Amino acid sequence: MNYNYLKYFQVLAQTEHYTQAANILGISQPSLSHAIDEIEKEINIILFEKQGRNIKLTKYGAIFYDYVNSGLNDIRIGIDKMKKLSNKYSGEIDFGYIYTLGAYYIPNVIQSFLKKNPEIGFNLRQGTSHAIVDALESEEIDVGMCSLVHNRPNINFIPVLKEEMIVVVSNKHPLASKKEIDLTEISPEENWLIYSKNSGLRSYLDKIFSTYDINPHIRCEVMEDNALLGLVDINYGIAIIPNIPNVSLHNVAKLKIKNELPDRNIYLAVKKNRTMLPSVQLLLQHILYNVFDQSSIQK
Repeated sequence: MNYNYLKYFQVLAQTEHYTQAANILGISQPSLSHAIDEIEKEINIILFEKQGRNIKLTKYGAIFYDYVNSGLNDIRIGIDKMKKLSNKYSGEIDFGYIYTLGAYYIPNVIQSFLKKNPEIGFNLRQGTSHAIVDALESEEIDVGMCSLVHNRPNINFIPVLKEEMIVVVSNKHPLASKKEIDLTEISPEENWLIYSKNSGLRSYLDKIFSTYDINPHIRCEVMEDNALLGLVDINYGIAIIPNIPNVSLHNVAKLKIKNELPDRNIYLAVKKNRTMLPSVQLLLQHILYNVFDQSSIQK
């Protein structure tokens, strides 16, 4: 079905006058008559009937008009939406990130970005690193910030941020009086709270435990930071976590780790070979080329 012919039909149905409709459309009356003839041939229905010197919709023409009017309106909305999305300074960005970034870093990024690009909207999603990467591969989100996830050849990982790692214990714990600690000083009988296997932090922590020959007694596996901190707060166990702002919201002590640890990097993640909207490109440039106080995430 010819899209222009449907628009011609819509205007003719609204005016019920060939000359008037042709003038509105900026086409000749024979061209309009030809378009209507072609539509009627294709659907095998008479759409208009004469009424004196004018015309009116037939019963079936009126039914067809409702569908055409609704369809053309949806197409117009869709075109407007695509134009908005393709505009460098408007549209929406589907942005996914891991839990540790949600309290400070992501709000800081969005706030500074919107100062220059106030018409761009965000749809935000938090999750584990694996969940973020899955969403990138299925194109549910445009960009993610997460841990490095191995064996994902379709994803580009660009390091943009480092997190300091600390030991947290309840204020009631015997270790709470310490300011710093060597991991090898911790009792083998200590109860550990640790991130679940779906978290990007889990493999990082497993590497630390292996390096220092620690066989942790894992009391509980937890998906995200606030749940873990809540359990540390009630002295259910101790944990190694990033030094994020949420730590200060709980009755826990922060212990600096004396040991040399591998870098805990946060990566900007995007799907390879995916057509990227101009607004998404702006966000990537903003994150990569603007200077953020990376230590702010550790306050």
